[in-house]
Amino acid sequence: MENDTPDTLDIEIAIRSVTNNKAPGTGNIHIKTYKKGGQLLINMLHSLIKRMCLQSAKQIVPICNKKGDKLQYHSYTGISLLCTGSKY
Repeated sequence: MENDTPDTLDIEIAIRSVTNNKAPGTGNIHIKTYKKGGQLLINMLHSLIKRMCLQSAKQIVPICNKKGDKLQYHSYTGISLLCTGSKY
């Protein structure tokens, strides 16, 4: 299984690159909070993301039919809703 989890530098770069005026997601956490969290928050996010990636293989993703033949697998796509913290 390939390791696709970002490292702490990737997370830090992603947090820095987001503008401060982004609307918070369902968790109501503003981007300014992520930016002020420092290295401790980055390490905690990294740990959380690693656990999420390990569990993602066990999760069922709902699918919906795109355009096309309903009997063909490539006519379907997975859908999911993400909170602000997971959009980076």
